[in-house]
Amino acid sequence: MTQEQIEQIDEYNRLCAEFLGWYQENRYWKKIRPSDSCLIKDAAICHEYDLRFHSDWNWIMQIVKKISELSEAAEAKLNTDSTAFYVGVQAYLTPALMDADLDKVVKIIHLFMLEYNENKES
Repeated sequence: MTQEQIEQIDEYNRLCAEFLGWYQENRYWKKIRPSDSCLIKDAAICHEYDLRFHSDWNWIMQIVKKISELSEAAEAKLNTDSTAFYVGVQAYLTPALMDADLDKVVKIIHLFMLEYNENKES
């Protein structure tokens, strides 16, 4: 694996972790979870080099679940632009998931992340 490929995987994993609301502290990824009255900082989930959104179905499905939740929220708000965006993503994602094609799912999620972050910032 080339250094460029490693950097691309690291960037993809970072995008996925941030998409889930995780944050990085001292080279470890952590998440904040709501409690009854405040936010509780969880212990470290993993070291920055141990993210597995590119290779582990359990990790990948966390992203798929959040995409689905955002799609449902956009639909409930009758936000046609957002709904069309998520429906488009799911139109590509669902067949790849049905085929259990990990590489294709990762590529689709990566393209989604880039578009999502671009739209989020504008």
